[in-house]
Amino acid sequence: MLKQLSEQMELAAPHGRVVTGVLLFQDVATVPLLAVLPVLAADPVRLTSALTSAVGKATLVFIGLVLVGRRLLPSILHWVAATRSLELFMLTALLLGALIAVGWRLTTIWRRRRRQARILGELEALSTRSPDQLASRVSTLLRRVALMCFERREVAPLTGAAWLAFLDRTGGDGAFTSGAGNVLATAPYRAHQVSDIDNDALIALARRWITQNLGRCG
Repeated sequence: MLKQLSEQMELAAPHGRVVTGVLLFQDVATVPLLAVLPVLAADPVRLTSALTSAVGKATLVFIGLVLVGRRLLPSILHWVAATRSLELFMLTALLLGALIAVGWRLTTIWRRRRRQARILGELEALSTRSPDQLASRVSTLLRRVALMCFERREVAPLTGAAWLAFLDRTGGDGAFTSGAGNVLATAPYRAHQVSDIDNDALIALARRWITQNLGRCG
């Protein structure tokens, strides 16, 4: 659209400005949407706080982009343009693009590691729970991670043996169906018969599964 308007020399026309503004607004609106969508897979109990946090972060990012775009970048590009060197201008544009890409990548890695550390911290805190509570809470935590990393329609209906088979298929390597994780299918429903639960083995298995899957999803 912009290319056609440019070729017809209509970018400065009223309709050209309207089209340009709409396209820019669509690009800017993508930022909060990308921040909010992953939050919808969070635990419903914490959805409000997670949503508020995501909107706050998206707002800070937007403000930062506006400040950089209105103050820093114009000064840099004006200085480069004053040299009247096309090569320098192209190099500067490429460098700015590369810096933005690297910054975004580093931010993504930092957020992923922070999320992983938070979830693993929740898992470690469960080690002090009684065996029946441990199995139920670990299963809930694993489901939260699964909803983050896989399609909701694939994860939400899973229960019992189907849930364990899914966990094995996505990194459990059989330890959920026939190993320490087998108790996740029945322990939450038999609170008085939990002596066969190996807390340490269950925590270790859940930690391995969470680390492996959080490392894959964004």
